[in-house]
Amino acid sequence: MGFYLFIQRIQGVFCCISLLICIGCSSVKTAPMTGFLTQYNVLTKDERYKDLYVYKKPGFDSNSYSNFVIDPVVVFFHPEARGSAINPERLKELTDFFQGEIIEQFEIGFKKSDGPQAKTFRIKVAVTDIIPNKPYLNLHWSTTLAGFGIGGAALEAEIVDSQTGERLLAIVDTRKGKRRKYTKGWTKFGHTKDIFTQWAKLLKDMVDPPESQ
Repeated sequence: MGFYLFIQRIQGVFCCISLLICIGCSSVKTAPMTGFLTQYNVLTKDERYKDLYVYKKPGFDSNSYSNFVIDPVVVFFHPEARGSAINPERLKELTDFFQGEIIEQFEIGFKKSDGPQAKTFRIKVAVTDIIPNKPYLNLHWSTTLAGFGIGGAALEAEIVDSQTGERLLAIVDTRKGKRRKYTKGWTKFGHTKDIFTQWAKLLKDMVDPPESQ
């Protein structure tokens, strides 16, 4: 009798574990939040990239817009962000580089404007974390391929109608440098800059998909 009671208890434990696993698997992943964006609960996981969350206004058509205006790219670190100790002058250099990459992408198909006007969307971007490379760990290709010392960055961005403020697109993303881009690890922010270039293209492609260009 004692043996059967023991088996029943073991089965009960396994049932509880299975239930907890199911609950964990069925939970919906949500985008990390810093507060730069006004709304996060409408962003959904984009399966193309590991940590990308996206919102796009239903029916949004870039053909309704011919111009863009861009706010200065800002740094909006969470208190626990690892990049918060980076020198402010270095941060400005990085955000200026990022803004230049965005402008370069959007000037393909759109005209840059100085302020709100008809048929103009507004781009707002915040870098929410920067993880510097550790160049001494990237001097040999083997440690780079193993992922040691590779930097990265985190982003929150949205695009709104410049006159109404209506949200057209929003993204939250976190990325690490690509291991196969070996030489990007030789400088402290080589991978970070490469990620900025990727994000500039991603934003442009989401607003104006390549097939429509």
